[in-house]
Amino acid sequence: AQSLEVLQPLLRGAVGFMAEPGSGKSTLAASFAARGYPFLTDDVLALQESPQGYLANPGFPFVSLSSESASHVLGQHTALPVLALNDEKQRVAVDGSWASFCDKAVPLRGLFLLSRSGSGKGVELERLPSVEAVRSLLENTNCLPLLPIANVRQQMAFAASVAASVPVWRLRFPSGLEHIPAVVEKVLEGAA
Repeated sequence: AQSLEVLQPLLRGAVGFMAEPGSGKSTLAASFAARGYPFLTDDVLALQESPQGYLANPGFPFVSLSSESASHVLGQHTALPVLALNDEKQRVAVDGSWASFCDKAVPLRGLFLLSRSGSGKGVELERLPSVEAVRSLLENTNCLPLLPIANVRQQMAFAASVAASVPVWRLRFPSGLEHIPAVVEKVLEGAA
């Protein structure tokens, strides 16, 4: 899952994005970062329980973007240092030149399950019922099938607790980078 500290002035917390690889999580996270919201992590969101609720922990200060997404999101900053490069994505440093990095744990304020809508539909946001929220959290948990059964039970209980404490939304949007501004607005609407 992706996460970033997106509503610091309003909610002082983080939201996370869950979806299959290539669904736009990193592009969406980088779009928020380019708008001035501190970036928290890419690829993995580590959560921990605290007396104040669930905290989202920072990851490494880079984001993986396709060259098309990097050009769209970074604009004039496309000459940023690339930390790693493969056939599909490049890792771009979140070093303060185009976005700030949040280096401390912050309260988790919401999770968004990303999915594509039909080409004729706009951006849609719906709150998931608890059972579907738990299922979505488990489906987006790294390495769950590799865990011993006792750990799977613990992870299921953890997912149920997170879903009971944090709103989980389904966010549907059409393919295409031109839809990202509308998606950002829907995330802000849901998080508020």
